[in-house]
Amino acid sequence: MLTPVAQGHGADAQEKALGSLVDAELAFARMGRQRGIREAFLTSFAEDGIAFDPAPYRLRERWGRRPADTDPHAIALDWSPAQAGIARSLDLGYTTGPFTLSLAAKPADVTHGVFFSVWQRRRGKPWRVVLDAGITTPSPVDFAAFGAAPRPRFNGRAGGIAERRRLLAAESEALGNGAAGITPNVYGRHLARDVRLHRDGALPVVSRHDVAASAAHRMSRTAWTPAGARVSTAG
Repeated sequence: MLTPVAQGHGADAQEKALGSLVDAELAFARMGRQRGIREAFLTSFAEDGIAFDPAPYRLRERWGRRPADTDPHAIALDWSPAQAGIARSLDLGYTTGPFTLSLAAKPADVTHGVFFSVWQRRRGKPWRVVLDAGITTPSPVDFAAFGAAPRPRFNGRAGGIAERRRLLAAESEALGNGAAGITPNVYGRHLARDVRLHRDGALPVVSRHDVAASAAHRMSRTAWTPAGARVSTAG
């Protein structure tokens, strides 16, 4: 159960927590290289952690039924975090960056992509992945061109449980408009200035203007229903 109390944290605590999150991502990638991706993912994901293929599924549940890798180096999946962010309550964060995928039998045939992972940690527990979404891209991605990482907004109010309800309500009312759907213009009005759009097979799109323009080219109307939400204890 989330505790609706926001704790005050100084800059040093924020920097240390962010560093620990990046370290967790680096350790995840290192284990994948050394011991195979199956063991790395099962170790680093939360029990209820979600991945996509393309529909969402509980990774530990599905991957736990797979046989152990006979050759942990048959698939080379390499990645590193290019950007990361963390909640003011230091219990929820994200990492994103480029990855490459290749087979040992065909090392020259490299697939490029971008990952986006949401991490959470309980009090006294290590960071674990609760959501992981990746896309392939037609070429390597230069994150330096994206500028500064999106920054968390914090209005000083605590209440993780209440904010989760508010988030689900906003998603349902603003964007999950039933069968009527929403138009690209309506969609654009709900985007943050530094929004990112990741679509499989395309380079990431950055900024409200460019994401709204991309949506206008791709959709006329759309609708969806939120299946869940997770927020930090700071709300």
